[in-house]
Amino acid sequence: MVIKPSGPEPVKMKLYSLVSLVILLTGSNAVENECPITQENPTRPCPKNTIKCVKKYFHTRADCLSYICPVNSNTIQLENFKNYEPSVNATIVQNATLTGVGSGTIYDFIIDKTINIAVLSIEYTNIKVIGTSDFIHYKTAREPKTVRIDTTENYRKVIITTYFYDTEDLNLEDSYSVANLTLPEFTLGPCLTQSTDPETVEFFGAFLANINAVAQEAYQTRAPLIQKYFISKHICNYVK
Repeated sequence: MVIKPSGPEPVKMKLYSLVSLVILLTGSNAVENECPITQENPTRPCPKNTIKCVKKYFHTRADCLSYICPVNSNTIQLENFKNYEPSVNATIVQNATLTGVGSGTIYDFIIDKTINIAVLSIEYTNIKVIGTSDFIHYKTAREPKTVRIDTTENYRKVIITTYFYDTEDLNLEDSYSVANLTLPEFTLGPCLTQSTDPETVEFFGAFLANINAVAQEAYQTRAPLIQKYFISKHICNYVK
């Protein structure tokens, strides 16, 4: 079964958590006085966003080797790679090939010394994930149920932003990465899409209803992996 986006292209997805809030108003100026907004003061050391310039910047502020290994592959192998999907109470464990990671270009690179943060955004096109996936879905007070299927995922555009929390020590290990995605296309095997098992049918319905959130959640674990691959191959081959 092929699942394609129905909205106009390009569409950027954002994942929102809906929570119940009880707001106690203690005074008209309480929020303004007690909750100041961080003031931004960014600069762009590489106005043209070239890899050459970003690489030079990293090599003076990160623990990089003097050489970068040749790029022999455009792929990452996912082995028992876990994607946690709280929106549908599931874990997806993948053995798959992720391609398109060599297509990255610098989307933006900013430095803000006021709050001591560096922000590197890389845009990827046509990332694909092809392989076998175990869909493990959980039920209240019941053992989990697993469905194994062949899967193909296609993401036409992915922008991954990595935050480095020291402008003079661009340490990838202490960074944080998030992804902004176009709507994905999925091809899923019949053991999930055509199942007659009531619990699996219910799970698949929830999966379809939350397809955008499922994709965004998957990139919470994929984004750091993809960024580490690209940065180590093109910008900074970290010593460790």
